[in-house]
Amino acid sequence: MKKFQFKLDTVLKLRTRIEEQRQQELRQAQYMRDEARRQVEYRRAQQDEVLDSYRERVSGSLDLASMIHYERYTAWLKGMLTLEESRLQTCEANVADARKRLIEASKDKKIVDKLKEKAYREYRNAELHAEIDFLDELGTSRFNRQAETGNVNHES
Repeated sequence: MKKFQFKLDTVLKLRTRIEEQRQQELRQAQYMRDEARRQVEYRRAQQDEVLDSYRERVSGSLDLASMIHYERYTAWLKGMLTLEESRLQTCEANVADARKRLIEASKDKKIVDKLKEKAYREYRNAELHAEIDFLDELGTSRFNRQAETGNVNHES
């Protein structure tokens, strides 16, 4: 019996590697998104902290220099938050794109996998038919030998 060989085995290996690469890309994109999300949360917490700190410091007295400093700092924090939110949106788009590429790679691999399964079923059927043919031939040869020697039992 010959061993099963799939003609497209190298294609299947390539598609598997591509799928693994796409999974790695998705994990990397998700990591970057999570980092961007943490940075946005950090900037928001910074804004809340500065606001609380400013309220405690001013409590009743009006200091123009502190107000100007606070306004500039909060404007800078707001700009940083906007920048971080923009980065988060970009990361979200990258995750969606990476997920789409992974799905496509998985579909491509699954197609070749199904072809391999079909080829294996055909191989098993061919092997089964070859074995049946061999057993039929063996039985026919045995019957012919018995007929030549006259040892045939006719049961009807």
